[in-house]
Amino acid sequence: MAVRDPLIALPACLPSPRRPAPALFRSTARALVHGTTRVLRRAGTVGALLLVSSSVCSAEEPADPSTGRVELIQPALVGDAPDLSALGSQVDGGGAGLSPARVTELNLVPAADLTRPPASLWTRLRNGFGMPDLVHPAVRQEEDFYANRPEHLRRVVERSRRYLFHIVEVVERRGMPAELALLPIIESAFNPVAVSSARAAGMWQFIPSTGLNFGLRQNAWLDGRRDILLSTEAALDYLQKLYDMFGSWDLALAAYNCGEGCVQRAIARNALRGERVDFSSLQLPAETRAYVPKLQAVKNIIANPQQYNMTLADVPNEPFFGTVQVGQHMDVKVAAKLAGMTVEEFVALNPAHNRSVINVNKLPTLLLPLDRMNQFAAGLRDLGDRALASIRIYTPRAGEPLDQIAKRNGVTVASLRRANDMPARVRVAAGDVDLLIPTGAAAQYQEPVERPAARTAANGGRVPVASGAPAAASRQRPRPVAAAGTRPPAQSAARKAAEPKRTAANAPRKAAQPTPPARPTVVAAGKSQQR
Repeated sequence: MAVRDPLIALPACLPSPRRPAPALFRSTARALVHGTTRVLRRAGTVGALLLVSSSVCSAEEPADPSTGRVELIQPALVGDAPDLSALGSQVDGGGAGLSPARVTELNLVPAADLTRPPASLWTRLRNGFGMPDLVHPAVRQEEDFYANRPEHLRRVVERSRRYLFHIVEVVERRGMPAELALLPIIESAFNPVAVSSARAAGMWQFIPSTGLNFGLRQNAWLDGRRDILLSTEAALDYLQKLYDMFGSWDLALAAYNCGEGCVQRAIARNALRGERVDFSSLQLPAETRAYVPKLQAVKNIIANPQQYNMTLADVPNEPFFGTVQVGQHMDVKVAAKLAGMTVEEFVALNPAHNRSVINVNKLPTLLLPLDRMNQFAAGLRDLGDRALASIRIYTPRAGEPLDQIAKRNGVTVASLRRANDMPARVRVAAGDVDLLIPTGAAAQYQEPVERPAARTAANGGRVPVASGAPAAASRQRPRPVAAAGTRPPAQSAARKAAEPKRTAANAPRKAAQPTPPARPTVVAAGKSQQR
């Protein structure tokens, strides 16, 4: 028996009283209804028609982007529906008894404009989070650690204001997850001069060998591990290399802490036993097992500080410092004064210099706050060609003797060695090491000059005395005397042959001298007497 087509009525997507429905809309709705008749026969329901008619109605009443208002179609109760049989008969000969819809207005919150950068750097960081969350029991412990020490986190955030924007910029430029910008919180609490017991230094805590592998020079003048710009690039280079090696940010961070060899050995052990090789399953050092959960805890706090009853001081999403290229050596104090900063503030942005003078041959770039750069440039112009360093810097030729360098610069070899921390065995200078040339009183320091020998009462040895120096300060420890019963040092054969043999005939006569009384020896409390 043939199944009669059900009577279909269009729900009340009625024309708005403000404007009549266009003819195109009526023809489109009629075509859609007839096109879905076969679907309704098989489905045995009119639900599909409701979906089709709702899409037509939503197309007829679009949202107004200027006001954020949209007309929402809601089904009404059957008892409230008017008689639409006439409308249904125009379509297919009768009404289907469907309830009409009531159109109400709903106010929506306008969407955020993602084309404009956020005002807060924290918002920018949250938008850039891209690492999978670590599920580990130690995460909760680290969260409690920071939540119970809000003053510590406040100090860290205050220090980070100088550096965080630059780090986020570099991380985003490389396409790396924004969580890496929070790593200095774990490593050094954003202290660029921090030094660990393992001799790791700087904000990113490079040990000497790893720093050299990534181009961070370390010499008498500077330590590249403490440089803000250089160490940030090197740290992200290293992290990218570790991620390419292990394919996981958790394992890359673990290797950053304990070394790639440590993680590789842990992976090999688990692989031999047929166990998982993810971070939570590896047997790693205790510090490394807490390292990655610590970063996850910091990420959770930054993402939602209210959950931990904490408030983060706002960090503006704008640069803090700019770079200045200088072409003249200058004292750190002079540079800070030209910029109108304290020495502590200047060193916080330029911590790589090991000495009190900035050697532009080694590092000519200075970091200054944006609001101090014009003042620094104006002060530099006012000084003109005046010397800005209290010491001179000399670049020697490879193998140039120290005595020639001292003579050429009007100083003594001793003062040259002392100013450059050079041991006495060094006689020539290396070609790639700049030397400090002392000025003022330090340059007038003279070599120790031996006075005529004075015999001591204790051992008869000779004590050289420096000319012009106080006796107490110029005394040197006498040579040790061989103890009784021991053999004295051997003398050369030539010296033995030159010395006349002492006999009873040529022995000098001495007058009898009274034996002096023994002098009492005073030993300080808590100290033993030294021979």
